[in-house]
Amino acid sequence: FDSLLDVTLLDTGSMEVQQKTFRPSYLIKEVVQDFSMIAEACNVELRTVETSMAVRTDPVLLRRMLQNLVSNAIRYSEGGRVLIGCRRQNGKLCIQVCDTGRGIAHGDQQRIFEEFERLDTARIGEAATPGLGLGLAIVKRIAQELGLNVDLKSHENRGSIFTINSLEIADEAEFTN
Repeated sequence: FDSLLDVTLLDTGSMEVQQKTFRPSYLIKEVVQDFSMIAEACNVELRTVETSMAVRTDPVLLRRMLQNLVSNAIRYSEGGRVLIGCRRQNGKLCIQVCDTGRGIAHGDQQRIFEEFERLDTARIGEAATPGLGLGLAIVKRIAQELGLNVDLKSHENRGSIFTINSLEIADEAEFTN
């Protein structure tokens, strides 16, 4: 339901962007806490790399992006590892979600960002609940709203790296937390 609501808000231009200065490490910790039980149930090791840097963007929308990326990484990496971390790149900050899952075939790497597209053949466990195929479409559209880019590097049987690029690094003087 939340995914359909997000798509509706994006379609109508009703999603409000509220820029704030914050440390993405706090956001990443919250997302990891939200997904730790699911990761454990899927036998996925969920790890993070800390950063002390602050960024200026909408924390609610960035969190939604991370939730969708981490959810997919866990879903497609049963028995593997998922790493979430930040790195400085070209004067900006990027957040990466890396997994050791089955990877995504080169021919599917653009298609998975389209609404209602799913790669069911890579899903874990027969009892896994089917997704709507909206998570990555929402990630891409929120990134556009925030002036960010999302890149994917993936190799079949070796995993995937989703990168949220171009986060504006904030001056510590702007940081209020």
